Amino acid sequence: MMTCRFGDCSHDTEPGCAIKAALESGSISADRWQNYLKMKREAEFHVRKRDGAFLSERKKAWAKRATEMRQRVKAKDKK
Repeated sequence: MMTCRFGDCSHDTEPGCAIKAALESGSISADRWQNYLKMKREAEFHVRKRDGAFLSERKKAWAKRATEMRQRVKAKDKK
C-alpha cells in the first residue's frame, strides 16, 4: 500500500507523494487514476446533494479562491 508524506495529500504538487511517484513510474496507470478521480467527484456530488453544511463549505472555499484570483489579477495589472 502506498502512503504519502502528508495525511491530507491532494496527490498533485506535494513533495513526497507516493501516488504522484507511482504515476510517474507507471506503477499506476493514468486511466486508473482518472477513474479514481471521477469516482471521487461523483461521491462528493452525492454528499453535496444530501448535506447542506458540506455545500456551504464548498461554496465558501470557491468564493475564497475567486477572491484570491481577483487580487492576483489586480496585483499583476499594477505592475
